[in-house]
Amino acid sequence: MSRVLGKKWMVLTVALALGVTASLLGAGRSLAAAKYPSRPIDIIVPYAPGGGSDLSARLIAVYAAKKLGKPVNVINVVGASGITGTMQMMGAPPDGYTLMIDGTSNTSFLAASRTDLPFKLEDRVWLGRWIGDPMYYMFNGSTPFKNLKEAMDFAKAKPQEYTWGAGAQGSQSMFHGLSVLNDAGVDPLNTKMVVFPEGMAPSVQAVFSGTVMEAGAMATDVAKLLPTGKIKVLGVATTGRTKQYPDVPTAKEQGFPNSTLVSWYGLSGPKGLAPEAVEVWTKLLEEASKDPEFQAMADKQNKTLSFMAAKEHQEYVMNEYRNITALAVKVGLRK
Repeated sequence: MSRVLGKKWMVLTVALALGVTASLLGAGRSLAAAKYPSRPIDIIVPYAPGGGSDLSARLIAVYAAKKLGKPVNVINVVGASGITGTMQMMGAPPDGYTLMIDGTSNTSFLAASRTDLPFKLEDRVWLGRWIGDPMYYMFNGSTPFKNLKEAMDFAKAKPQEYTWGAGAQGSQSMFHGLSVLNDAGVDPLNTKMVVFPEGMAPSVQAVFSGTVMEAGAMATDVAKLLPTGKIKVLGVATTGRTKQYPDVPTAKEQGFPNSTLVSWYGLSGPKGLAPEAVEVWTKLLEEASKDPEFQAMADKQNKTLSFMAAKEHQEYVMNEYRNITALAVKVGLRK
């Protein structure tokens, strides 16, 4: 009798143990998902402080820190036209604690201009995009040009004297300059392009100081420098005029139909990124794009909310890469 009871007790104990174990495993999975983030998160900016990527990263970092309840640090990793920072992100553990700000300069445009990149565009997990940034044609105030046409006429007549700044190899500011020159029938390779590998911010400062005549600039740069009288803005590379500067005509209005480059910023992480991190950030980016408080923050930086979910954004980037590669090949930039 006692032996029978012992067996029953053993069976019952094993069953209870298995049940508890299964319950704990289920709870563990739930807790693991709920835990993220449990510590500070780093967002890598592959360019110098002060540029469009840096400002956009800091904007979402402030919002995310408030929503997630954990510090979100912006880390500037400068070098090799954005490649250094990208490689650091891709080599990080895929646990969601190291992400990177993406933009045209370190994704589609960079890949379009080079064939020797140590990574492919697909070698990252896309989390979506949430914001856009109009790019303006900023000229030094001492230049005699009253509009883009006059500037391009000068470039056509004296290409060696037309100096302009580009943020980095394959950057948006580089293609911004190449597109308008190409539209104007000017061989960009005959002009004097000055490349600033650290990013767009130094190229904007070069315009301000008179080192170069022109460079692409974001609305934030325009707002900061226009009142000094040392710079002037002769066009914007958007499909329509911007609400920040409605008096500034588009490049298209001035006879340069192909000089329309959409500036966007998104986030990505390393391959194999933890599903809970993907879920948290994709949801956060969408919420930010609909949040009046975040809209107000974006307005202060003259940025435009422009949300795309992860899959849609990845498809957009790949299509942009194919289109801009055609321009890179035409002007002899792709190498």
